[in-house]
Amino acid sequence: MDYRCMFSSDWTRSWDLGGEERTVTITKVAAGELEDPRRKKKDKKPVISMKGWPKPLALNKTNARTIAGMYGNQVEKWVGKRVTLYTDQTRDPSSGQNVDCIRIRPSVPQKQGEPAPLVAPPVGEPDDNHAEPGSNG
Repeated sequence: MDYRCMFSSDWTRSWDLGGEERTVTITKVAAGELEDPRRKKKDKKPVISMKGWPKPLALNKTNARTIAGMYGNQVEKWVGKRVTLYTDQTRDPSSGQNVDCIRIRPSVPQKQGEPAPLVAPPVGEPDDNHAEPGSNG
């Protein structure tokens, strides 16, 4: 277990994945407000809850666009859909350093016996570098 998992957090963080991909089913999408300590203000973000996963995930623009590329822009249509989370890295704009972040695979996860998944079209927009609420990426 990563030592960072032992600190309190209401949100899913990259280290919660334990270095593995996790395919989850979205059970709820809600508007959330998260404190951005760098700017000392609150940011509005979509927050997804996932079946069998203990903490919600606040989506950055990159991850929200990835889900929208697979399932459409209407968040109501995301409920019941599956996504695959994985750990990646992004550049933290305040420090210029690479930090861990959570990303979502741009293809619909397949169940056993299903044909190959559809691939979401490229989003074509720059990363918003807010991969996780709080202090990094």
